[in-house]
Amino acid sequence: MNVTIKELQLLHEAGKIETPQFINVKNYQNAKGEVCNYLINLGTNFQNAKEADNVFLNFITPKDLNFPANLEEFAEEAQAILLRRSTQNLSENVEDRTNASKGQTNAYDKIVPNVRLHIESDKLHIFGKVIRKTYTENSIRVPKRITNSKTLIQAQNVFTKYFATNGYITLKLSNMTSVKVNGKTITLNVNQ
Repeated sequence: MNVTIKELQLLHEAGKIETPQFINVKNYQNAKGEVCNYLINLGTNFQNAKEADNVFLNFITPKDLNFPANLEEFAEEAQAILLRRSTQNLSENVEDRTNASKGQTNAYDKIVPNVRLHIESDKLHIFGKVIRKTYTENSIRVPKRITNSKTLIQAQNVFTKYFATNGYITLKLSNMTSVKVNGKTITLNVNQ
């Protein structure tokens, strides 16, 4: 793994974060070519968010969510599937979790809190909850993909849009120009 001095400085600062705090990521370019600035809440507890989703699924009813009429007949099945997966993914034993959860867990090595290494690409990433995303002035905007999801998936999406785990993101350090963390602005990539 090749790490620059600036990335080491960011690792040091991010590793100091013990309670949630905001960081600013400037000029992050994603794989689609969009360039955005982010306000990220770093240091939030993802496990707590997963537990909150599980509680939500245990106590909410489809009527509470004003389910669209065309999805009502799929609501109970969708909720049961999501609750089963949610409960499964709360297991401390990674091997007991869903394949998707195992894949995410096994794809990264934790370096310091809030920073992890993607094993396959050998790239450093930060992980946090997006509070705000704004496109830069000259950024392209890729339209959201129109999907023809099955009705059961659409019913699941009615539930998941309320999840506490929504909005968590992993951002590559190599794709951002600067990060403001702990009151310090660290310039990472001036070529963007």
